[in-house]
Amino acid sequence: MDQQFGLKDWLVGFFMILLFSFMINRLFFFSPGAAEVTSSYILYPAIKIQKFFTDPIARYFAKKTDVNTLQEKISNLSIENQDLQATVISLKATINFESATQEIRDYKQKYDFSNQKIVQVLMRSFDDSGHFFWVDAGSNKGVSINMIAIYKNSIIGRVIQVNSLYSKIALITDKRSKIAVSCTQTKSVGIYEGHNNFEPTLEFVPHYKTLEENDLVISTGQGLVYPSGFAVGKIKRFEIQDVAYQAIIEPLINLDHLEFCYLVSL
Repeated sequence: MDQQFGLKDWLVGFFMILLFSFMINRLFFFSPGAAEVTSSYILYPAIKIQKFFTDPIARYFAKKTDVNTLQEKISNLSIENQDLQATVISLKATINFESATQEIRDYKQKYDFSNQKIVQVLMRSFDDSGHFFWVDAGSNKGVSINMIAIYKNSIIGRVIQVNSLYSKIALITDKRSKIAVSCTQTKSVGIYEGHNNFEPTLEFVPHYKTLEENDLVISTGQGLVYPSGFAVGKIKRFEIQDVAYQAIIEPLINLDHLEFCYLVSL
């Protein structure tokens, strides 16, 4: 009996030692068992298949997001470019005023604009008979024939008729408008002419001179009708006809939507 009890204790002790050793091994020296190994072989193909299908989808959506981001940046850059273009036009005009001649640099002192009059456009007409504004100021407010209509340093037109309460302005797109001008970049000079349409021209520029698209066109003051140093438009396109250029000028001011302008005297 004692011998059997001793053997049983020995077996129990041996089993406890094995169990303790197994637990130590699992805790500190873990290695996958048969179940884990078998599961890994089953899951590996599924993981590969999932990666095969999901990676292209992920790349597609990432690329789509990048394209949308770039399109948004392009749109923002386009808006910034338009704002910068407006600033460049203003700076080019300023540089031209400062560098061309003393007369242009001092044009504000040469012409008395202290009595400039702001007027409202009452009615407008754009047809084959002419391009005109009727404004709400006449002889009652000191308006006189040949006063110049300007807006943001651009020539709008010239007063050709004055009544007691209103006046009539022939716009720079009217066929009556002929203005001596100079290009700010190339310094080529010519005559700006209206034609009762929205594509006035730059005439009498010899073919051996140089013109550039988008070059700003500024009045020179020759002829003593229009003051010097004011914009009339920019060159839209040009071609050589015989021995001279014919250039199409794009007005800087949208005359069809202008509501107010200034009248000044030379």
